[in-house]
Amino acid sequence: MRIIGGKHKGRKLHYHQRPGLRPTTGRVKEALFNILGPALVNSSFLDLFAGCGSVGLEAVSRGAEPVVLVEKDGQSCQAIHRNLRLITEKAMVLNLSFELALKKLAAENLSFAYIFLDPGYHSGLAESCLQALSKNSIINDNTLIIAEHPARLVLPESFGQLVAVRRLVYGGSGLAFYQPGQAEE
Repeated sequence: MRIIGGKHKGRKLHYHQRPGLRPTTGRVKEALFNILGPALVNSSFLDLFAGCGSVGLEAVSRGAEPVVLVEKDGQSCQAIHRNLRLITEKAMVLNLSFELALKKLAAENLSFAYIFLDPGYHSGLAESCLQALSKNSIINDNTLIIAEHPARLVLPESFGQLVAVRRLVYGGSGLAFYQPGQAEE
């Protein structure tokens, strides 16, 4: 697994292998960051369910700042810290569940331009997380939330105020893009 673009392009990443860990593929990462493009520079980025931090570190490499990575597995958090030392960059790493992390970030009055979430494909957490985000102050009117999910799963059109604005499929993976809109609960 490597960083595929930005100033750390080609840097090999360390990761903790564990059952159920399915890193975001290079193809999906490349597509995602091509879509986000130069608007990512100096923009805040939250990587929920970060695993080894591949997506969040890609954002760092491409100029996002600040970047926060949330991962509840302690060994995966150690891998994220190791990768941050390798690329000599800073990012906030929270070793918490997504629920506790969202509460902590809201309590600190943080908001994000981009939020990426990639829970385990069979965990059922994508819907729970999107619902929680729809009610959380870390999103603003311009926040773009990207949920990675199995291609065969179609996430709902809306979660509270969040409305699906784009859907893409890459092999066995799908990306659903949500923004605050006029959806009803």
